[in-house]
Amino acid sequence: MTPFFAGVCLLAMCVVLFAEARVLQGLRAAAKTIASASFVLFAWRCGALDAGPAGAWLVAGLLFAVAGDLFLLSSNKRWFLAGIGAFLLTHVCYGVAFCFLGLSWSVTAVALVPLGLLAWGIWRWLGPHVGNLSVPVRIYIVVISCMVAFSVGCVAVDPSPARAGLFGCAVLFFASDIMVARQRFVSAGFLNKLIGLPLYYVSQLGLAGWIASAGG
Repeated sequence: MTPFFAGVCLLAMCVVLFAEARVLQGLRAAAKTIASASFVLFAWRCGALDAGPAGAWLVAGLLFAVAGDLFLLSSNKRWFLAGIGAFLLTHVCYGVAFCFLGLSWSVTAVALVPLGLLAWGIWRWLGPHVGNLSVPVRIYIVVISCMVAFSVGCVAVDPSPARAGLFGCAVLFFASDIMVARQRFVSAGFLNKLIGLPLYYVSQLGLAGWIASAGG
């Protein structure tokens, strides 16, 4: 049953991409809701609710991600800010989940150095385009960078393929956020969604599965 929800998620994602290409807003909204709900159900079937504190924070993060997806269905600035807030909380929840899985704080601190430089470069790229959203965007960049650094520290404690998968999915989530930012602030176009949506949904499914199994 577990692969079923992953399959539904990825199939619905393909429908979202089709709807984006054809500008079918109703189909887009319905398919995106199904895709996002499916990664929560996937986590449930993977045993997230029985995976201790890490599983609980995972589920909280996924639920915030669903809320963010629904908020970002609108192009209205107020809803966009709500989406930023929801996804910021998603990253915070995943970071806390990594802490409960166990991480090396020294390795995390070292990882923050290159990630901090990357964050600075991203801000230099986005800064001229964000207008009066400077503060929330900068906070968001810091938080997502910390989430990835925590995933590195988590791998350092247990360099197994599953933990490496957590890091990989954290990076994919980071990259998907960059495509959202490019769409919103720099250069809107279908290419952003063609790249960003698969990165996003694969990252959520991977984080859901691996955190649930590691937490158990």
